[in-house]
Amino acid sequence: MLKKIKLRLFFVAISVIILQATCVPYVAVGTIRPDLFCALFICLLIRHPNINAMYLAYIIGIIKELYSNNFFGLEITSLVIPALFFPTIIKKADIESYPVRVLIIFLFILSSLFVFICSLIITEGAYHIINSLVNKLLGIALYTTITALIMDHIIKICIPRKTVQYELF
Repeated sequence: MLKKIKLRLFFVAISVIILQATCVPYVAVGTIRPDLFCALFICLLIRHPNINAMYLAYIIGIIKELYSNNFFGLEITSLVIPALFFPTIIKKADIESYPVRVLIIFLFILSSLFVFICSLIITEGAYHIINSLVNKLLGIALYTTITALIMDHIIKICIPRKTVQYELF
């Protein structure tokens, strides 16, 4: 069973990589594109809270680095810093409630983009980029949240949560 789930997870990850590389530029609204890697990360954390968030953040961050042309480490930092806090929030929140799940996804993506912008400002030292990036921040967060909700249903079907049954006696 575990081998089957790992194989399904591998195919979901490969399909996200292919979709990010091929289809996302065509569904972009202006320069605003959804971030499927960030959506995959937060959906996996929500559906499977036992996954080590830091390892997953590093792996997905390195894959995101392959697509970006920024300084190395910006994409990893934008996932690792929110990954420090969100597993605790996910474990304490009522994940089965749809509005709570939407709020957690939106806040994670917003915090990830905020960390990315702060890291970009620190590394480049250009404060004039704040206006152009902050204007896109909310649009990217909303667009990625919508795609994350769709991906959440796909992960729910493809990679079911392992249920544990306890016996009373």
